[in-house]
Amino acid sequence: LGSIWDTDGSASVEKLTRAHAGLMDTLAPLLSQKDIDRTSLHLPSGLVVGVWQRPTLSSPLGKGYTAPTKVLYEPTMSGPPDQACGVPGLSDASYRNTALQPWGNKVPIFLVNNDWVCMNVRSFYGDWAEDSLLMAERAMLVLGMKKPPWLDTSYYNLKVVPLVSEEPMGLMTTPKSVQYVPSSVLWMVSGLFLIGCMIHRHVQRIRISKDYTSLP
Repeated sequence: LGSIWDTDGSASVEKLTRAHAGLMDTLAPLLSQKDIDRTSLHLPSGLVVGVWQRPTLSSPLGKGYTAPTKVLYEPTMSGPPDQACGVPGLSDASYRNTALQPWGNKVPIFLVNNDWVCMNVRSFYGDWAEDSLLMAERAMLVLGMKKPPWLDTSYYNLKVVPLVSEEPMGLMTTPKSVQYVPSSVLWMVSGLFLIGCMIHRHVQRIRISKDYTSLP
């Protein structure tokens, strides 16, 4: 939908200030609990917002569809992911690792979204923010952070630990524009995303065959 930067003028700075203030108000209890002074978290230098839509009869290629999306497959009908999607080497693991760190493990930029999952459709039980939070936990594990004390150990050892690769594929070439991303921008994006996860369940599915709805 667009972007705004603090170099665009006073109107853009005002919008960034209001968005930042709203985020700080929302996170105030957590910041207080961790004894973090909200004034130490600087205003973001920019904000980027985008959306995309599924292909339709009027827009057969979709609109703005440049991001990864959930891949659901059924081995006995479509074959494994590489066969179903026609992408050599594609697997649950390669998709997961590349979506988490698209620039590889040399660049500390992580992406999380409930739509960035590749899995057997028979294990799929809906589009939930759980997948987003699991990706966030995997990113924190890669960064050396320990399991939060409130998270069930068995669940963590099943859903997080074994699903982190030490060497993500990193299929994307690092452009100069992303060599450095201010932490304030990442803080803003992460915060807005988590808020969105709590208030909106984003439903997207890939229909793999005409018999999809008849699967048990």
